[in-house]
Amino acid sequence: MNEICISRENISRREFIKLAGTAGLTVILDSMLASCSAEFGSNLIWMPPVMDYYRDTYAKAADKFGVSFAIPPIVTLIESGFYSGANSGLAKGLMQISEATALTIANRIGISDFDLFDPATNILMGTFWLSELIDKHNDLPTAVCAYYSTNRQRCVDDNYLHWVMSMFNQRGYLKSNAFETWMVSQNGGDLSLAFQEQIDWKVLDITYPEWLNSLDGQSKKQGVSSVGADSNCRIVKSPDELPDNVRVGDTVGGIEVEKWVQGQNNSHSTASGIWVEIGKPDKIEICSK
Repeated sequence: MNEICISRENISRREFIKLAGTAGLTVILDSMLASCSAEFGSNLIWMPPVMDYYRDTYAKAADKFGVSFAIPPIVTLIESGFYSGANSGLAKGLMQISEATALTIANRIGISDFDLFDPATNILMGTFWLSELIDKHNDLPTAVCAYYSTNRQRCVDDNYLHWVMSMFNQRGYLKSNAFETWMVSQNGGDLSLAFQEQIDWKVLDITYPEWLNSLDGQSKKQGVSSVGADSNCRIVKSPDELPDNVRVGDTVGGIEVEKWVQGQNNSHSTASGIWVEIGKPDKIEICSK
């Protein structure tokens, strides 16, 4: 495999994808970054192109509030599919912020007037709120759950924590299995609305179906499951790709994940525990229920 070190400052995401394909590069791991810019490890090159329009906004907000560049876009993907007009009735905009939370944030950062449907404002507020939660809990998974809900169990049961942390752990990869599985399970979320929105703004030149077709073609070329497939299974070929969070009832290497019980043998409660138990194979199939 050819290795390459490229930072966000000197190459665009689309240029990187083209270069990686030319070089025969199949996957990029954070462990390869010893002599590279640290920013490369957060280069979400597997994200849909609707993220590109907001990349600089995310970067500035992440720098301003001291959070990883990768976290706000991943949260946005899951919350709104990058559709700036997303409205759940309670939360609004890209990072789905409620009016009550927005008022708290506005007081903290000194904003007197705001529009949650304005992308730059929403990203600024959402990134700030994530930074506050990370500082408060001193733990990224806990902060992610607090952003989603005051009920951590709901965060786990809804698979929210699994999606965010799995994608975050694959932030430096050329392809994210977690993202592809999310695409299947959520049917793309609101991505189709985001694509149409940016086409209407004349900042995007590819439709949602065209992008899906290109993604499906790339998946088949690399020998992985199609993002349009019905299966919630994926093949993991490295222990670094094992998800941090699996749900009870998921299967890892054919073994069903069991509930963690304090004081008992809990090797079946984590993907890594099962991987070790079955002899650390070169590849393993993980299926979500």
